[in-house]
Amino acid sequence: KQWYQRRVRAITDFRVLLHASAMITGYGIFLVVGIYTSRYLKPIFDSAWYRIHTSIIYGMVFIVAVGIASILIKQRTINTNVHGLVGFLIIFLTIFQIFLGSCRPYKKHSSRGCSMFLHLFIGCFLLILVVVNIFLGLSKTQLNIPSHILVIQGIYVIWIVFGSIIGNEVLKHLYKSDHVVYVKKLKLYTMINIGVILMYGCTIIILLNVVE
Repeated sequence: KQWYQRRVRAITDFRVLLHASAMITGYGIFLVVGIYTSRYLKPIFDSAWYRIHTSIIYGMVFIVAVGIASILIKQRTINTNVHGLVGFLIIFLTIFQIFLGSCRPYKKHSSRGCSMFLHLFIGCFLLILVVVNIFLGLSKTQLNIPSHILVIQGIYVIWIVFGSIIGNEVLKHLYKSDHVVYVKKLKLYTMINIGVILMYGCTIIILLNVVE
């Protein structure tokens, strides 16, 4: 009986870890890189940016689907706490955002600007919800997540705001008169940003899976 209980607990913990790892990978890495690509990497990829952006987002959808399935199988019911409700809102906005991006009007259409603004606004709002919900999930999980994981998550959020967003806007402003130099600087800065994002993802997932 004790062996069976340990086995059930191990499977349950694995499903929670799979859910956390998938959501952090999908929303914490793929979503961030997808938004980063569409917002800042058009000068590098030219017209190919859209295919790269959509490929990253569809990869995110697959990973997130794995995370959702793992937690639903574990709980066998719909979770109505704050983390669960915010999660459902995030999923709804994700689906709507993909639909909105896929059905965007052509460039000369009168509603093109409104559609692009709405897509950008929902994307930013979605990113804020994701940050909040990851913190909610890490702080409320039964795995007793140590505080240093939350600290790493906080540092990552600060980097996204100041390093990725504000840093790129400053870079764009500094070199707006010289496109060639701007693209060179952007490539270097993008390598730094992608490196930070991947380092964050690997660190968090490894730490989650060694939590006792």
